[in-house]
Amino acid sequence: ATVFARIQEKPLDNWRSLYPETATGLSPGRRELGKGRDKAVEALLSAKGFDVPSQHFGNAGLRRAVALAFYFALLEEHPGGLGCVIMDDPILSLDDEHRETWSRELLLPKMGNFQFIVATHQRQYLNNCRNDFKTGQTFELILRERSGKVAWRPGNHLDRAEEELQRHQKDHT
Repeated sequence: ATVFARIQEKPLDNWRSLYPETATGLSPGRRELGKGRDKAVEALLSAKGFDVPSQHFGNAGLRRAVALAFYFALLEEHPGGLGCVIMDDPILSLDDEHRETWSRELLLPKMGNFQFIVATHQRQYLNNCRNDFKTGQTFELILRERSGKVAWRPGNHLDRAEEELQRHQKDHT
């Protein structure tokens, strides 16, 4: 509850960097912390003096942006306490423009304090990351062939990741 109170404004600042436009007229408002053992956070969207639950009035992209804005505000409370953050398709519900904005405005500034591993199935986003981030920070671990309906390569994922890292280092030396 103490951390929650301390970061009240930062999620809104983060969200504004993702969504400078307010086409719906709704923006993140209050966040309510669950009581007792349920510490779930409910995000409310606000407009002109009223609050509505985001799950009923926001599309998937807007709800994802609110969650990412809140999560990145929480990260600031642990500037030296988390060395590595693993995220599985955090940009899934965002459109192309907001994916790029998320990378530039929220992810990239935090890369100096945290190591991020971001998994995605969004090939275009991955290709754009190659342009946005330094050489050696973005690569594809499990290349999927597009020729068949099912892409499958047997083997241990950790071994394949190590092989890919070594190949990547060799290619950039």
